[in-house]
Amino acid sequence: MVRRMLTFVALGAMGLALPLAPVQAEPSGAASSPAIGPSSIGTIHGTVYDQGKVRSGVRVSLTDVSGRQPTRYLITTASGTYWFDAPPGTYVVAVIPAPENDFQYDASAPTTIAYGDEVERNFFLKRGIILTGKVTNAAGKGIANAIVQVHSPPSPVYPDRPTLISEMRPDYDGTYRFRSLPPRPVQVFIMGNPLSTPRYVPEWYWDTPDRGQAQTIDLTSRASFAMGTTILMAVPGTPGTLQGRITAQDSGSDLEGVEVRLTTEDGSTILRTATTNSIGSYTISGITPGNYGLDLVPGPTSPYLPSYGDVVSIVGGNTTTLNDTLERGGAVTGRVITAQGSPIPGVAVEARIFLYGTMITVASAMADPTGSYTFSALPTDREITFYYTATDLPTYYLPQWYGGGSTPGSAQYVTPSVAQTTNLADTIMAPGTASTGTLRGRVLNSGRNAIANAQVTAYTATGVPLASGATDEDGVYLITGLPPGPVYLQAVDDTEAYPGFIPEWYLDAATFATASAFTVVGDQISDVDDIVTDEGTAFRGAVSDYDTDAPVGGVVHIVGAQGTTFTTQVRNGRYNLGGLPPGTYSVYVSPAGGYLPMWWDEAATQAQAEVVNAQPGYFFTADFEVSKTPHQPIITSVTKGPRNQRTVTVKWEATVGAGRYQVQRQQGMRWRGVGSTVNLRLQDPIPPSQSWSDSFCYRVRVLSPAGVVGPWSPQECTA
Repeated sequence: MVRRMLTFVALGAMGLALPLAPVQAEPSGAASSPAIGPSSIGTIHGTVYDQGKVRSGVRVSLTDVSGRQPTRYLITTASGTYWFDAPPGTYVVAVIPAPENDFQYDASAPTTIAYGDEVERNFFLKRGIILTGKVTNAAGKGIANAIVQVHSPPSPVYPDRPTLISEMRPDYDGTYRFRSLPPRPVQVFIMGNPLSTPRYVPEWYWDTPDRGQAQTIDLTSRASFAMGTTILMAVPGTPGTLQGRITAQDSGSDLEGVEVRLTTEDGSTILRTATTNSIGSYTISGITPGNYGLDLVPGPTSPYLPSYGDVVSIVGGNTTTLNDTLERGGAVTGRVITAQGSPIPGVAVEARIFLYGTMITVASAMADPTGSYTFSALPTDREITFYYTATDLPTYYLPQWYGGGSTPGSAQYVTPSVAQTTNLADTIMAPGTASTGTLRGRVLNSGRNAIANAQVTAYTATGVPLASGATDEDGVYLITGLPPGPVYLQAVDDTEAYPGFIPEWYLDAATFATASAFTVVGDQISDVDDIVTDEGTAFRGAVSDYDTDAPVGGVVHIVGAQGTTFTTQVRNGRYNLGGLPPGTYSVYVSPAGGYLPMWWDEAATQAQAEVVNAQPGYFFTADFEVSKTPHQPIITSVTKGPRNQRTVTVKWEATVGAGRYQVQRQQGMRWRGVGSTVNLRLQDPIPPSQSWSDSFCYRVRVLSPAGVVGPWSPQECTA
C-alpha cells in the first residue's frame, strides 16, 4: 500500500510528459490477498505522442503476462491519454496500429504493479515498415476473405506472452499491404476465413504448418519487404465440435436461454451462435480447427451477468467440452411519473457506469403501463446511475439523470446488491413545450482545436437545467427539446479526462451571473457562437481505511488560495475532479462512516496542509488514509536550548485524525500537561525548581476536531 503519493504529469507545449517522483512511499502491513476493489488495485497509465504531439484514437492493450486476466483494450482520448485499473500482477502495455496506420506496434517491458501502485508508461510513435504479399488458392485465384497475421517470434522468457502485432484481410484480388510494422524480426501466419467454404489449411511463411519451422523475416534495417504469393490448400480433414453446459454459480442450477457466441480469438467478430436448452446444454458443430473466443450472454430477464473472453481450442474431428458458470447480478427497480404522480409508460431507461473515464451503458429497460421498470442483472462491484429519455412519446418530456441531474456529474448513484432488490426513488420527468428548438455549436480550446466529450448544458434565467448535449470529435454539440426563449449555456468537462478544461459560459464568461443569454427559436436549429475555453488542472486519488485498505466514501474539497472551493464525491473509494482553473490549492477530505477528516498530507489544519501549485495541463494524485480514531503520534526530537534560555523543544510527526496536540512532561511519578497546540512542535520552559542539566521526558497525544482523544506516544527524553 502506498501511504502517501502525489504524482505530477505535465502535458507541455511540445506534448512531453514530465513524471516526478512520488512523495514518501512506505510499505504497508496490509493483508496479502484483499478482495479486488478500488483500494486493492494498481493503475497503469500514460500518453501516446506522435512527432511531439499527443495522438488520439490509438488502440492500447493491457496484457497479463500470467494469462489470468483477459487482454483489455482502450482508445486514447483527445489528449492522447489512456488509463488502466488492474489487480496486482505483471503486465505488458502496447500500442497496436490498425493495418492502415503508419506507425509501428510498440510494447513496454513487463511491468509489475502492487496494491495502490501507479505506473506511467508513455509511448512515442515511430513510422512503420511496409510488408506486402498476395494470398491465392491452388488455381491462382485471390482469397479476399483470408486472414493475414504478423507476429513477433515467441519469447523464450515469456513463452505464453501474446505475439500478434497486426492483422488484416486481403483486398478483392488477394493482395495485402501492412504499413505499420516495427523494425524487428517477424513471422507471418496466413489462414482462410473459418466461416467460408472451401476451408483452407493455415500456414506460416514459408509453406509450413509448424511455427517452429516458420521463416523469420528481419525488418530491422528495411523500409519494406515483399512476401510474394502464398498458396493456401483446401482442408481435407473434418471440422470440430464444441459443446458444454452453463449453470448458475450460486445455486448450480442449469441456465436455459443463454446465448453462446463463438468469436474470433480477440473477441472482435461473432462467428457462430447457439442457445442453451432446458438443461443448460449447447452444441456448435462444423467448426474449423483453431483457437476461438467464447462469450456467454443470458437473456434480457435473466438475473445472471454475461461472461466474455473465454478462449477455446477446437481440434478437427474431435468434440471439445467447455462447461462454465455465471454470476448472479443485482436487481434494481424504479418508477417514472409526472409531477402530479401519473405514470409515464414508454420511457427508455439506461443503466450507466463510469469505466476508464467514459460513461458506458450496461443495460436498458422501458417503463411499463404503470411507469415501472426493472433491471434484473446489474454489476454489483460498481456504482451505477440511470438516464431517462422519452422523446418518442405523444407528450415530450425533458431527458434527465437519476436524481434529477442534467449531467452524469450531477446524477445520483447506487450500488446494486445480490442479497436484495434496490428500490430507486421515483423519477419525476417534466414535459417540454410543444414547440421546441435545437441549438448547435462548437466547443474549442484557445488554439481553435475541437474539444470532444464536453457536456454543454442549457439553463433557464433562474439557473434551472433544461437539457444538455455532448460534443463529438469535431467539438460539435446538439441540444434538442428546448423551449423557445432565452437560455444560458455552459460547457463543462464531464468525462474524468485529465487534466480537463475549465468550465466556460457563453459568451466568454466565467460565472452564470456574467453569462450572456442565447435565444432559442421553436421548430428550428439555431447555430451558437463557439464556446472557447482552456486546459485546466485536475485532482484525483483514493480514500481508504488506514488499517484495512477498505474503500471509504465521503467528499473531497479542493480549496484555492482565495477560499474558492471545488467539491466532488468519493465513489468506490476514488475521486476525480478535472477542469479546475490554475492556481494554488490545498486538498481536504470529509470521510463518511465516522472517519476523521484531514488535510493532505496528513495535516490537522489548512495551515499545515501541503500546498499544490496547479498549472495548466497538470493532474495531481492525492491519496488519503483515514481512521475513526486518532493515531498515536511519533516524537521525532526532544532537545534543550541554550543554558541561558532554559527551554526544551519537543517535535513530532503529523498524525492522522489530529485537531490539536496535547503535550505532557513527566514530573516525578506523575505526568503534567505543558501545552496544547495545532503545530508540530512545542517549546517548554524548564521549571525554576529543576536544573538545566536534568533529564526531561515528554509524551504527546492527539485530540480530534470532534473531541476524540487518541493514545499517548511513547515517551522521549533529553539526553
